[in-house]
Amino acid sequence: MKLSNKRFTTIPNDFCITFDSYAKIEEVQEAPDAVIQGGGFNFTTLRQVAQAEQVHMIDLIAVVTDVQPMGSIQMKATQEYKDKRTITLCDDTGVSINATLWGEAASQELQVGDILACKAARVSDYGGKSLNLGDDNIVNPAGEPRCQALMAWYKDQ
Repeated sequence: MKLSNKRFTTIPNDFCITFDSYAKIEEVQEAPDAVIQGGGFNFTTLRQVAQAEQVHMIDLIAVVTDVQPMGSIQMKATQEYKDKRTITLCDDTGVSINATLWGEAASQELQVGDILACKAARVSDYGGKSLNLGDDNIVNPAGEPRCQALMAWYKDQ
């Protein structure tokens, strides 16, 4: 256990659990009818992202309004190529923001009108506010009330 560094986490807790290379993590089988409540998300609106003054990590849910073709970029440090795709997200606050999906997440099938829930997206201030999305994304999350609200809002546009 240690104090949470709010710049690098989306958890609202003051403390977090960290694991070192000696930790052993095993999957536990759940009962077939088990449901994880809340999904562990702490959603931030895109208006809050646009108004934020410092770079940090957030959870968000938004409508995909544009999907660019997948490309790749050579990383300076490792000289390896990494897949990337830029998408545009919008929510019911009327704010749009570009987001970049990296690696396997870039090959994720996305269409305009999909609702994307993202865990631990990194807010960047490079050339204006933008987001870098990791692999922890859910397309059209079933049972998420915010998803239903965004779908209804987007259809009315």
